[in-house]
Amino acid sequence: MRDVYSNLEEIVFSVEERRCAVVAILVSMKDMISNSELSRLRKSLEDCKDPRKVISRVPRLELSARKVRDMDFVNKVQEIIDEDPSRSLSTIAEELE
Repeated sequence: MRDVYSNLEEIVFSVEERRCAVVAILVSMKDMISNSELSRLRKSLEDCKDPRKVISRVPRLELSARKVRDMDFVNKVQEIIDEDPSRSLSTIAEELE
């Protein structure tokens, strides 16, 4: 049995091809991917026709929109929560913006 496999060449897949394979598996399993994500992918593929572009990761920008959670920020959030623990996270986020 080993002789059969020894003649086969090794296949090396790119990162995009591996991501396409993962998405294809999730789609085939139906319950593993949300309908909204599926429709977004379908729409993107219809617009682009190149699965590698649709599936490839978008490079992160150097200055991300996410806030850096330094100790001052964490302490400020903790003070707000200590003052009124019943406040919702959305109102706390509005105050911090």
